[in-house]
Amino acid sequence: MKRLKSLNSSESRLLFTNIATVLAASTFASVILAVTLMRWWLLASLYPILFVLFVSRFLVKEPEVSVQRTLNKELVIEGEDVEIKIEVKNLGSPLTLVLVSDFIPKGLQLIDGSPSHLMTLKSGEKKEFKYKVTTKRGMWAFESMQIDVIDPLGLFIW
Repeated sequence: MKRLKSLNSSESRLLFTNIATVLAASTFASVILAVTLMRWWLLASLYPILFVLFVSRFLVKEPEVSVQRTLNKELVIEGEDVEIKIEVKNLGSPLTLVLVSDFIPKGLQLIDGSPSHLMTLKSGEKKEFKYKVTTKRGMWAFESMQIDVIDPLGLFIW
């Protein structure tokens, strides 16, 4: 077992997706336009958009995900293949879109599988994926993985 990584509040970051950014920008522009032209009905038409942005921000909970990387060999000879297994476990509420990306050190070559996977995780569900690399001479250290979680409406990314 090489690494255990959990996504918690101190490490996570909340970003707006392009959809949320466009919605917020168009809402702001519409408010300015409505006030400038004194078309108050335009302000009233923005309530549904503002409601969706507000509700999605406060009802969607921060994801709790645990990721573990396991190598089938600790020491290898140049040219040997190494199988890497990634286990992802959802410790919180259901997650619609989870993108797990492992970064392969320079000098190792991917020969089978993919180091990135897109998945859906139910509460308590655990999924795994594997990939193989071949080694060159030297010492190699795997860095951290990247986990991106997108809310069900596609407005926010953690």
